[in-house]
Amino acid sequence: PKLPGVEAAALAEAIRQRGRGDVRFIGELDAIAPALAPLLKDGDLVLTLGAGSITKLGPQLLAALEARP
Repeated sequence: PKLPGVEAAALAEAIRQRGRGDVRFIGELDAIAPALAPLLKDGDLVLTLGAGSITKLGPQLLAALEARP
C-alpha cells in the first residue's frame, strides 16, 4: 500500500534540489526504457528497484539497447 505523502516525483525533486546528480522522474513504466537507453554507455550499471511490474523493465531496456544504431 502507498504511504500518504510519499510520491516518487516528490522524491526525485528532493534529490535533484540537493544536487545529488542527474535525477529524472518518468511516471510511466513503458516510457523508461526508451528514455534511458540513449543515455547509457558501455560499462554503465542499471539497477531497478520495485515490486510487481518493475520486472518488465529489464527486458524492455535490453530490447531498447539492442535497437540502438
